Amino acid sequence: MPKLKVPHFSDIDPKTKKTLSGSIILIAVLAIVLMTVFHSTDGFTAIVETEPATMVTERDYMTFTAYTLKNEKIVTSKYSGGVYYVADDAARVNPGDSLANVYKNSVDENTVKAGMDIDRCIAILEESIGDGLFTLEESKIGDHISKTYNDMMRAVANGDVSVISAGADEFLVMLNKMRSYSGNSEAMKTTLEEYKVKRSKLREAYTGDFEAVNAKESGFFFRSTDGYENIYTSENISELTYEAFFEMTDKAPDEGGIVGKLLVDYLWYLAIPTVSGVSDTYSVGGFYDVSFPDCGNETFNMKLDRILYDSTGSKSVMLFSCGIVSGDFDYLRVQQVNITHRNVSGYRVPSSAICKIGGNTGVYILKDGMASFRKVVILYEGDGYYIVSSGHSNSDGYYVYL
Repeated sequence: MPKLKVPHFSDIDPKTKKTLSGSIILIAVLAIVLMTVFHSTDGFTAIVETEPATMVTERDYMTFTAYTLKNEKIVTSKYSGGVYYVADDAARVNPGDSLANVYKNSVDENTVKAGMDIDRCIAILEESIGDGLFTLEESKIGDHISKTYNDMMRAVANGDVSVISAGADEFLVMLNKMRSYSGNSEAMKTTLEEYKVKRSKLREAYTGDFEAVNAKESGFFFRSTDGYENIYTSENISELTYEAFFEMTDKAPDEGGIVGKLLVDYLWYLAIPTVSGVSDTYSVGGFYDVSFPDCGNETFNMKLDRILYDSTGSKSVMLFSCGIVSGDFDYLRVQQVNITHRNVSGYRVPSSAICKIGGNTGVYILKDGMASFRKVVILYEGDGYYIVSSGHSNSDGYYVYL
């Protein structure tokens, strides 16, 4: 087999030598580039991760410490002994209605507690048997029970146990309604009468002189008080000043002889101390969603009535009002609130997807197998993600991937 003759480099024509020399250098450079790409991409297989950029709307909110102001009237008695309540808790009353009998002699604390428990059971049974506030068709009550139970369990799983105490009575009423539809209403009526007999016997423990306490004006009667009813009041809310609000916070609560309170105005307020640089970003007369983390994140749409400023104009108190009164809501005197500043709509993208090229903020999008840079505007920063403006229309019919 003839051998292939390989010319010696010195035997090659000078023009050919020059061309070959340049080619060798070019091949060497290409080899370095290819090796670099090979090693940096784990071979010649590049892995590109994509993620759908979904359109979302999120609340951009700020957290504050809020003080609850209501127009409440303390109900008092000349006696401070045992209290036998006649009016139900949270009952609507009119002037002259009987609220409680307050005795001169003290009554054992366990007896008082037992009486309140019996009153609660009577109220639940009366609501279960009668045509009270809770009414549902028989075909729908099972679904409502399931939904209420699931909502309560979901809230507990998220760490909110307040829903158990707040919703327990309503849940019992629903279960009793189900029993009533099944023909057990007579048994409940018998149980109700037994509780009424127990209440009558328990009342025998209340002896001696007593004062019959009646409502002096219309409103909702509540048995529990915290002594701040006459301090954190909205009675003269239109005249409240920045300095007067902070005078409230320094006062001690009322004590002794308190039987309960009357809520005489359905409007209630939140006073929120802050600085003018923050309060001025909200609009007086505007409505904002206010959520209460300590009360199961219950949310009310509240109006910003006024902003109170100190003498320097650098500090302020925002006054929000609401006309919704919820029997299940715990009107804590002081608590944290989240106030929506704005609702932000845009594409939710991972923080790692945002990059800067030539001073422009943007992301890489994938279209027809090709990645290209697209500028975006960051609207909101969350935990590990951004909400950005799309910066384009989808009229060309493709879906954006990041």
